[in-house]
Amino acid sequence: MTPRTVWTILTSLAIGPAFGGLTFIVFAGITDAMTAQGPRPTTVAGVDDYWPIILIGAYVLGAIPAVLSASLMIYVTRWLPALWQRLIAAPVIGALVSLTLLAFLVFTDPEGAVDDLMIASAIMLSGAVAGLASIAIVELLHPLPARVTG
Repeated sequence: MTPRTVWTILTSLAIGPAFGGLTFIVFAGITDAMTAQGPRPTTVAGVDDYWPIILIGAYVLGAIPAVLSASLMIYVTRWLPALWQRLIAAPVIGALVSLTLLAFLVFTDPEGAVDDLMIASAIMLSGAVAGLASIAIVELLHPLPARVTG
């Protein structure tokens, strides 16, 4: 393993769930404020009161998607020589891996399709932000070496 590989995995595991959890809290607060009118309860009940528990849960639920997203980024980096390519690939991979691995949160919801769509959107956005933040920090602190041609 190269030092960049180690940095990618450790960074994704250390900060990815924090960024994902914070994104989930913000997105849930915004969507609940826009949609919770009338007798319908909020999608994420008590997000204002329980944010520490949500962040802890982000690490519990986000650890495996973070490591898998980092592993996929390490793998696809060999075909993405430009920084902008990696910065576009990271949120896409983060969103898809998060939704794939956390789909049980969406499909076990008895409330219906609107809530499923909002929760799936929150999960995908959380994974995308976590993936982008993680790879951006790795690129800043341990950039990919320039390829030698010749």
